[in-house]
Amino acid sequence: MKLAQEFIKLPWHFDVERLQLEAQAFAEPDWRAHPSGYAGNSAILLVSANGADNDDLAGAMLPTPQLQRCPYMQQVLASFNTVVGRSRLMRLAPQHSVPPHFDSSYYWFHRIRVHIPILTDPSVSFVCNGKSVHMAPGEAWIFDNWQMHEVIHNSDTYRIHLVFDTCGSASFWRRVAAASSAEANDSSPTAQKKWIPYRAAANVALRTEKANVLPIAEPSEVEVALKDLMQDVEASALNQSGVGALRQLLTNHCHDWRSLWLVHGGNPSAQWAYEELNVRTLAKMDKVGKGLRMASNNAPAYGVLKIRLTAMLRDSGATEAGGAPQSRSAQSVPAQSGARQVRSHPTPPSSTPTSSNTKNLQVAFRKPIFIVAAPRSGSTLLFETLSQSRSLWTVGGESHQQIESINKLNPANREYHSNALSEADADSQTARKLMQNFVVSLVDSDGKRFLDLEEHPKKIRFLEKTPKNALRIPFLRKIFPNAKFIFLHRQPEANISSLMEAWKSGRFVTYKNLPDWPGLPWSLILPPSWQDLKQASLAEIAAFQWQSANQAILEALGSLPRSQWHSLRYEEFLEQPRIHVEQLCEFMEVPFDSRLARATARDLPHSRFTLTPPAADKWKQNADALAPVLPQLQPLVESLKALAEEHALISTLS
Repeated sequence: MKLAQEFIKLPWHFDVERLQLEAQAFAEPDWRAHPSGYAGNSAILLVSANGADNDDLAGAMLPTPQLQRCPYMQQVLASFNTVVGRSRLMRLAPQHSVPPHFDSSYYWFHRIRVHIPILTDPSVSFVCNGKSVHMAPGEAWIFDNWQMHEVIHNSDTYRIHLVFDTCGSASFWRRVAAASSAEANDSSPTAQKKWIPYRAAANVALRTEKANVLPIAEPSEVEVALKDLMQDVEASALNQSGVGALRQLLTNHCHDWRSLWLVHGGNPSAQWAYEELNVRTLAKMDKVGKGLRMASNNAPAYGVLKIRLTAMLRDSGATEAGGAPQSRSAQSVPAQSGARQVRSHPTPPSSTPTSSNTKNLQVAFRKPIFIVAAPRSGSTLLFETLSQSRSLWTVGGESHQQIESINKLNPANREYHSNALSEADADSQTARKLMQNFVVSLVDSDGKRFLDLEEHPKKIRFLEKTPKNALRIPFLRKIFPNAKFIFLHRQPEANISSLMEAWKSGRFVTYKNLPDWPGLPWSLILPPSWQDLKQASLAEIAAFQWQSANQAILEALGSLPRSQWHSLRYEEFLEQPRIHVEQLCEFMEVPFDSRLARATARDLPHSRFTLTPPAADKWKQNADALAPVLPQLQPLVESLKALAEEHALISTLS
């Protein structure tokens, strides 16, 4: 929530010894990892959705069994005379911090988080918008979490805070205003502090959030959220062009939302109509306000608009992990993710998930093509070559964002199990969201966006390449039953060595703060059972990634008809690109056009992710490290060799 100042010290004071007694009664297994994966951050859930073990932002917030063990903490929460939302004990391990971020989730638009330090050290600093404070034990603080903030914790002790989220009652905000005024006048509000002693026999009546979600936001809420965004942009608009166009765009959106509401109300079955309005507005915003930023925290206005429009269609499974660090927040808005509405008269979505945004955009993905491969196996070069075809559409790169921006599919919301997705993950709602994400990002071989075309083809051929999809073939097959797969594999020594170099480079970090991971920041794909690698060497980690990806691909493709998949060795592709691209075009059922002919008439250029120029024996720089791990890969190596021989035989016969 935005505040008039970075920090406000509240006029409450608590029994520190009693708080410490209750907090330290929890055993180590009771603490759970932070939903955003920050290393050294853990929590005890006290109030959560349905009182269960989750980080959900929506649902009836109820006391957990852990809170029942803490009678004084119940009294502390009740003492603020306000409705209590999610509440936790938040712990920082020695020498661990909270990185700079701001809380962009719409959840925070009407909520503030109250911090009550229990265990801390004078050296611990809370920094917000450049201002630093130390929150002492037994105090109560709020801060402006819309601003960039971080916690600097270089001491050798644990830091534990009791925190709770609240929208605040009238009496709560009166006391906040009094405290803020006292600080502004440089006079201490100590005399007005409310002391909350522990009362052994107290009967606590804790008011918690029960009705915090409507499937579709009412028009007035949309208007408030977009008015706030507009005012924030206007505050830094001296040198910003497009402000007037943005103001008109948001006004039009509010008018259209209210019109839809008068037709459909909050009926969840009509969500598709509101989604289409969001898509149309974001597409126009991408044109009129590309460079606009928020005055308060310099965040791109487009990203904030996307978050707020999405939040108007509530996902009860949303969690905190989708919101916070600025780097993650920036990633949550794809660079090409604006979209212009295709239909002027929307129709309800189809029940089948194999068309984009199901039926309402009237675009079918006909036999989409997925390149599946272990990371660093040359799949980017193959993708960049094939995407020059005039017959194919792509999302302009890899689809990490299109997939992982869906809360259900984001590893942070799946306890970082892995990047693997199964058929069970491909429910109709998830399929519809993925289709929409793909459609709004589609570009052709000239870089022209699909949704910017005056006329739209009813069917398209879609090409996609993301290494994580090696672990997602069953998921993709469920959504696209007619999909085709190109399996690219590479000599293990060279591939694994390249994986090692990618880790060392720091350019391919996927999970900077993977929970309980002691080594280099995690890079590239996250296979199942990665937790077993905590003591492994870099060569063992890279070999495990290579093995997991290729084994998963072999197993998944083995159950498909041979007409739906094609295999290719990277080394053979480099040697004879034209021959292999011609074969791939035949497999994909697209023409080998003049662009592909030109692209394969000469040596292929280096891919955009190349670290150092290719060389046949480059892998030998890691030969000593690889020697112990290669023997255990031999069964898989033999399987890939047999596959390559089979492919060569099929090619000869054809």
